Amino acid sequence: MRSTIALCIILLILMSLSLTAQESYEDWLKKDQQAYENYLSEQDRAFMDFLKADWEAFQSFQGIHPDTTPKPVDTPVAPNIKPPEPQPETVPPEPVEVPPAPEEPQAEAQPQRPCPEPEQEPEPQAPEWDQPIEPEPEPEPEPEPIQPPQPQPDQSTLNVRFYQTSLSIPSPDDLDLTLQRPLNNESFAKAWESLARLNFKPTLDYMSSVSERMSLNDWGFLQLAQRYAEVVFPGQTSKQLVLDWFITNKSGYKVKISYQSGDVLLLLPFKQTVYELPYTSIDGQKYYFYAPDKSLDTGKPLYSYKKDYPDADRTLNLSLETLPDISPDMGEKSLTFEYAGQPFEMTVAYKKDAVTFLADYPQSEIGIFVRSHPSRSFQSSIIKALRPALKGKTELEAVNLLLHFVQTGFEYQTDDQQFGKEKYLLPEETIHYPASDCEDRSLLFSFLVNELLGNKVILLDFPGHICTAVQLNTELDGDSVEYNGSRYTVCDPTYINATAGMLMPNFAGVQPEVIAYN
Repeated sequence: MRSTIALCIILLILMSLSLTAQESYEDWLKKDQQAYENYLSEQDRAFMDFLKADWEAFQSFQGIHPDTTPKPVDTPVAPNIKPPEPQPETVPPEPVEVPPAPEEPQAEAQPQRPCPEPEQEPEPQAPEWDQPIEPEPEPEPEPEPIQPPQPQPDQSTLNVRFYQTSLSIPSPDDLDLTLQRPLNNESFAKAWESLARLNFKPTLDYMSSVSERMSLNDWGFLQLAQRYAEVVFPGQTSKQLVLDWFITNKSGYKVKISYQSGDVLLLLPFKQTVYELPYTSIDGQKYYFYAPDKSLDTGKPLYSYKKDYPDADRTLNLSLETLPDISPDMGEKSLTFEYAGQPFEMTVAYKKDAVTFLADYPQSEIGIFVRSHPSRSFQSSIIKALRPALKGKTELEAVNLLLHFVQTGFEYQTDDQQFGKEKYLLPEETIHYPASDCEDRSLLFSFLVNELLGNKVILLDFPGHICTAVQLNTELDGDSVEYNGSRYTVCDPTYINATAGMLMPNFAGVQPEVIAYN
């Protein structure tokens, strides 16, 4: 009996201790959260003090315009003349070092285009694309669909649609900010403080992880922050931009905020020149205006500040060398063309996320697009579709076939006709959209020649027109240019029915700017 009473007393004591410990833990959590909300880092305090100081008035400028020479509205067609004839001699583009002849001939040890021996002429060798086709290995698959990191169970999340993918982004509880009117330096200092007192670390960590997993460039990260801000503050553009400003600065980008006539504006610094967007200059750096659904009056000053948030020292890089991998969704396009009386039909696959991501991409230097690499899925699809058409073709015939494919396989429209603005299309976009113009076709043709034939390619940038030139092993009497000591034969993917060596007559004698492909 006494042992039973003692056991009950012990259990009551343990239960009391447990409840006390639980209450203490919950009290500690509340105090810890309150302490975090009251906490401001030294960086935030210093930045807020700077924001409270007087801002400066900056002059804004109209966007920079690229080449304004009008492009041909109608598709230029080559006259019905005999194409340039190849000369009998073949000259390799660079001296080829011939390895010592092995005792027993081995096909793989022979150079692709052997140099002729002085005493005897080598037997003709089929070009690489005309070798017997062995069963092709399965193309390397695209990476598995992106699986973003999973939030912790105790984290509040927001469902954010990012292009073709749905993300659950951790978000602070009771996220809101007060943007005092009229706008001034105090308004933004208080807005920054209200956000800095919240625990955004899980949000920033998640966005950084998603950006890395999806291979997003800096523009992609900015779009991710904008999509999140749109969910947090639906229909409130000014608050969205303040949140964008906070997230990008906390992530290391020296994005600035400004205001003009009651409108909030973001100012974005880019490594490359960006066309058409209005801009201002702060300490010699161009900052481009960014605000969805708002316009900038370049006749009025805008107000901003000079000092950057501590450790926010990155300018936005628009490089597209690696396209984002947001979604595995694929699109298909059926293409037809005819060459030398023979019809060809093919279906080419491309990644939809590449098209949607680039739909509103800033217009910038063409070199960004020249150095871009299409997705592996697209490369595998279009190379597999075109390779059989090159079977049995000489080098010149192969170049002319690819040239004719790009000239006639797509409808021609200027960017103004199709988009209402200038827009460079990458190869996957050229396949997707119903029409293309000169620079789009030049990028696609350059990619095909480089990947299928292995020849070096350059782009020729004329006023109002872009075409290409290819380093051939076959000497032609047609139009050509010298570049880095080598001869490149003009190939114009926009000049319908033109063959290698034919330049549009209106560019005869005009010196183009040369852009090396890759």
